Amino acid sequence: MDAHVKLFHRIAPLYGLFYRYQLRQYRRFVSTMQERYDDFRGHVLDVGFGTGALMRALAEEGFEVYGVDAAPNMVKTAEKKLRNHKVTTREANVLKGLPFDSDSFDVVLSSYVLHGLPKEGRAKMYEEMKRLSRNYVVFYEHSFKPSLPIRIAEKLEGGEYFAFKDDVAEELYRHFPCFESHKLSKNVVVYLCQVENTP
Repeated sequence: MDAHVKLFHRIAPLYGLFYRYQLRQYRRFVSTMQERYDDFRGHVLDVGFGTGALMRALAEEGFEVYGVDAAPNMVKTAEKKLRNHKVTTREANVLKGLPFDSDSFDVVLSSYVLHGLPKEGRAKMYEEMKRLSRNYVVFYEHSFKPSLPIRIAEKLEGGEYFAFKDDVAEELYRHFPCFESHKLSKNVVVYLCQVENTP
């Protein structure tokens, strides 16, 4: 288990305290995406699902939802939260390749995972998510001007956010034919990427 996964394995109970707040945010996100994109539907994979709040928001809207997370305690936390919801979870690490066939999902998405990875890890994540998706790859991330508490949390987490925010556009152009960014709020931006076999 690498250092990044170990961190989230340890802090899973703390993340669980924010579940209801996350669920409200993700419900708004799912609603917005459905309004903007008619083909934002079907089979969806959540990579690095954390507390499982995004999976629940998707399941409530009729998606067939699968999720993977590399941190064992995150998987346990999410399974408790999602006990009464129709979702499928499993422990797996996107950087080591995921146990699904290519083009298995209509949408592959991830929230607040990408920015925590080093550049080479992000490249692996882009390619693996692109391999699995038939339509879209979506990243839900901090905006370029996050709030002070978020900036402090990112410093404490020791992730790659401050380098990531300067490189993300160039990286996405390198890995996807095209992408769009949508600012959902002051602190949240969504990157919607088309995969190569999208008409």
